[in-house]
Amino acid sequence: MTESTQTNSGLFCSFCHQDNDKVGYLIVGPEDSKICDLCVDEFYEFIADPEFVGVEDETITCSFCNQNKSEVEHLIPGNDVYICDKCLDTCSEILQEIIETN
Repeated sequence: MTESTQTNSGLFCSFCHQDNDKVGYLIVGPEDSKICDLCVDEFYEFIADPEFVGVEDETITCSFCNQNKSEVEHLIPGNDVYICDKCLDTCSEILQEIIETN
């Protein structure tokens, strides 16, 4: 996964569809999957809720790492994309490193 700078136009979050200029950062994953810093924060709130279920279908895989529900604790749906809790952690770590270096 790589970081997208704030100057790239035409990019948008695969989950909330916010344009790059409306979010702080986008993390770009494989096959052009992208997640913004706002969705990373929001998804942590989702999985912290004890009533959150997420994706239960074992055939659905994370758009970032291709692991299915049986291989991860949580799989969070977006608009034809999914992110698992492990990739969410990785994205959070990347964002934290960016914040610390700026």
